[in-house]
Amino acid sequence: SREEEQIFFEKEQMPELYNHCRALLEEPGPYGMIDHKRIKFLEVRMEQTEEPAVPGTILDIQNHAMRIACRGGILKVFRLQMQGKNAMDADAFMNGAGRNLIGRQFE
Repeated sequence: SREEEQIFFEKEQMPELYNHCRALLEEPGPYGMIDHKRIKFLEVRMEQTEEPAVPGTILDIQNHAMRIACRGGILKVFRLQMQGKNAMDADAFMNGAGRNLIGRQFE
């Protein structure tokens, strides 16, 4: 269902969140909501670490990945698709609409 596709960063620990994303990568695609717009995550990896930021916060872009704080780690998003747009890599996203989202939090 559409509700199962949405990622809630504050509810899941890093390993469960990462597996939730991987299970949906092919179809229909996991997504997060920001400013009432859906952002699909098309290629992700995880980094287990203690991140002091609030879960769901877009930290920055590093090594071609948008980094999102999670409970117990960081979700690295390498390819994504903003609602109504074409799929793109994280570098292209951050050069456009994404640069205004650093420090913002997924709903």
